Amino acid sequence: MFIFITIVLIFLLFIYYPLIIRKALLLLLILSFICSIALNPKVSYEGAKLGVSTWINVVLPALLPFFIGTEMLIRLGFVRFIGTLLEPIVKPIFNVPGEGSFIFLMSIASGYPMGVKLTSQLREDNLISKEDGQRLLSFCSTSGPLFILGAVAIGMFQNKSLGILILISHYLGSLMTGFTFRFYKKSKSNNFSLNKTTYSGKIKTSLSYMKNTNNSFGVIFSESVKKGMEVLFVIGGYIILFSVLIQIIKHGNIIEALTIKISSMPLLGSLDRKIYTALISGFIEITVGCRELSLIESLSFRNQAVFASLIISWSGLSIHAQSLSIISKTDLSCGIYIFSKVIHSFFSALLAFSLCIFYPHGLFTSKGVFNDLYEPIFSLGFMAKFKYSFFLFLHFNLGLLLLGLFFIVISKKNRV
Repeated sequence: MFIFITIVLIFLLFIYYPLIIRKALLLLLILSFICSIALNPKVSYEGAKLGVSTWINVVLPALLPFFIGTEMLIRLGFVRFIGTLLEPIVKPIFNVPGEGSFIFLMSIASGYPMGVKLTSQLREDNLISKEDGQRLLSFCSTSGPLFILGAVAIGMFQNKSLGILILISHYLGSLMTGFTFRFYKKSKSNNFSLNKTTYSGKIKTSLSYMKNTNNSFGVIFSESVKKGMEVLFVIGGYIILFSVLIQIIKHGNIIEALTIKISSMPLLGSLDRKIYTALISGFIEITVGCRELSLIESLSFRNQAVFASLIISWSGLSIHAQSLSIISKTDLSCGIYIFSKVIHSFFSALLAFSLCIFYPHGLFTSKGVFNDLYEPIFSLGFMAKFKYSFFLFLHFNLGLLLLGLFFIVISKKNRV
């Protein structure tokens, strides 16, 4: 009875004084976290050490070229130019401006939270509308192939073929989410028609914008490095914070207690208890969840693909915290972004399940370029990973430019 009255009182207080209650709960969480660190100094130290190591050896070399490079391309007007060139492809399918193609490919190449950073940057600079930004966030937040094929498939599951299936499911799921969100706040200006005169005029305007960039290259470069490193340090802080939090949670057997509670429920008790441990861990942190999943020896190939796709597409609270810290600087909705990640994880898991049923297993076990491409990359050092990310960044932008020029040639032929 006492518990029931307490819950009712808290509920009433939350209705009439929501701001006070939220602040009180936030303060309680912060104090609990500080006390946990003070009571478990060794565990906290190991967590922080692991977080710093992950940031320096994995995140920094993978994201640094993309963060600085994309910042420079935005300031130089290249992103706007590419967006104009590729608008005939992107607008009819996803109902977003052409810049969406650039953001999506950079997100694929680099991984979390590159797509969120670029979308927020374009919204901050008022280069896209709020509705377009929300649509872009729905499908331009993906994991990178280096993580899926290198870290997860080869490093954790020791199964190269699994990585291909997860990769296909993850990116197709993202595109399906983007197509679903194309109907978000549909307006009269959503329809796109490739009018030759208008299209060539837009290209000339974007080229003129690139030529009339006032700042010198030195100023643009220094500002890009400054802003890129600023975001990377924020991401590093979140990685360390959640690394410590995960270690404290594991030390306190909280995940184990939740697993026992969930597995005891009538409808959920059929699955292996270790799967729930992996899913709860993955809900908080993507890497830990995938690692826990890879340790389940009895897990079938299909279930590995389905649950790993679910965890990777959800991305975890750690990456959500990084993303929300970037989105919060704009007027874009954090709640809608989280909802889009739920849809993305559902689509990816469904696709992984379907691919395992409708396609022969040999499709994912045959040897080829995908099987051997990422195995050596996973064991590279800092500079080698940095070089790989840098050249990947260049290749993706060169591909975008060539695709855009192809559309210019087609439009000129049609005019003739």
